[in-house]
Amino acid sequence: MGAGEIETIPGQAGSSPARTRSRFNTKSDKALLAEVLSTPPYETERGAVKGVWASITERVNQSLQTNFSTRACRDRTGLLLRQYEAQKKANESASGTSEVHTSMDDVLERILLLRDAASGQKQAKRAHQNTKTQELETAGQRLMRAAEERVSERIEGGDDAREGQQREKPKRRRLSVMLEHEQKEAVERRKLEEKKVALQKEERNLRREELDEQRRQRNLMQEQMQQQAEQTSALMKLLAAAISEKHM
Repeated sequence: MGAGEIETIPGQAGSSPARTRSRFNTKSDKALLAEVLSTPPYETERGAVKGVWASITERVNQSLQTNFSTRACRDRTGLLLRQYEAQKKANESASGTSEVHTSMDDVLERILLLRDAASGQKQAKRAHQNTKTQELETAGQRLMRAAEERVSERIEGGDDAREGQQREKPKRRRLSVMLEHEQKEAVERRKLEEKKVALQKEERNLRREELDEQRRQRNLMQEQMQQQAEQTSALMKLLAAAISEKHM
């Protein structure tokens, strides 16, 4: 079979016509990993991950004339990464053994670094969000306590009013206290809203910085791969020239 090894799957009697299914090989693995490195799906928000993998799959199928599914490309990438991690651990634990390093290993290592970096950033973001959420919940609890105190004072004020209409000055004092609580509650609500707005702005800035850093890292890796390709091409040309001179 060719680059994408296409296998014909016969249809059952009375069902849809036979369909083709592509099978992975070394060439298709390299093409898939190159696309994953070009557009890493790990730094994407949850709702957009499927779209990124679909785009990767489409480019692979177009370049190799294959018929891979999005699920197959995603699972294949995960399998290659797990195999690479297992082999890497085995090489690290084995003493005195020589390690064979390939160009595909370089790509897998870079994808692994991108995946782990994205995972760490998401965990840090969740921890930061949880801390801010706890602070907002604490502020909300304070507002609830203030509201409960205000209701309690209103009830007490109603009982006192029913006991007698001659306590005008204590009533005024209670009214003053209630107004003061209302003002404090309004201030707390305003502070809480300001914190929410500041938190949202901080999250947007953090996300923008993360995307910028990821873009820089991706560009750097692509430049390194291009340099390696140019060096390999130059070496092959020198080798071809040397062979040609030898046969002259």
